[in-house]
Amino acid sequence: DWAYAHAVIGTKEGIEGATLDMVQSFHGTWYVPNNATLVLAGDVDVPQALALIREWFEPIPAVSLPERHVPVEPEPTGPREDHLIDANARLPALYLAWPVPAVNQPERYALEVLARVLGDGKSGRLYRRLVAEKRVAIQVSASLESKAGPDLLNVTIIHEAGAREAVLSELASVLTELREDGITEAERSRVANQVSTEFVYGLASNLHRAMLLAFFTFWYDDPLKINDEIAALSGVTAGQVRDVAARYLLPDRRVTLVVEVAP
Repeated sequence: DWAYAHAVIGTKEGIEGATLDMVQSFHGTWYVPNNATLVLAGDVDVPQALALIREWFEPIPAVSLPERHVPVEPEPTGPREDHLIDANARLPALYLAWPVPAVNQPERYALEVLARVLGDGKSGRLYRRLVAEKRVAIQVSASLESKAGPDLLNVTIIHEAGAREAVLSELASVLTELREDGITEAERSRVANQVSTEFVYGLASNLHRAMLLAFFTFWYDDPLKINDEIAALSGVTAGQVRDVAARYLLPDRRVTLVVEVAP
């Protein structure tokens, strides 16, 4: 039921059928200063910048924004699977996803640690099990989409022809271990150090800093929450990671796209 069930940009037919009045109405409804988050970062002359913002944006009248109706996505009632034959694919692949809470929910931090433990580089469990040990996969990754409403935890696995069942079997084993035993202290510490380092290095970029300030302003109405991010991620416990794995990474909640190479 969620809007991401189709491409955000719409369909080809919808775009071709859009009239100028429709486009102007949409722009006038949403692209207004009282619906915008504006961040300036860098060597800014604050009084001059504020004067320019007022000069260019204050004359634009505020509008009454429509009420946002966020649909409630029903809980999955069973696994779903689809197949795609890709004429451009050189190797088969599996794209797997599990619905998880929205990006601004408290469980986001534990889910972020879980995704990193699963698929972040050669230290991730999926790489170690599927690529290094069992050699049934060639490339693996795991990540959160960080979207509004129902989010997704995604796992992508590229594998050799004929290895699909072996990949799925080893993946199921890894997820069962996470649901039952959680992560190790070494994994938790590694991810905590990793995210802290990435976050601090990211702040060296004015663009990245601006994007983070906009993110926390938009989602939490608090740009200063940027200062809490390292502590929140570093404070995730192994038990919290086990809990979100047990709650969300269940076989009956999985959506699978099987990509096959064209004959």
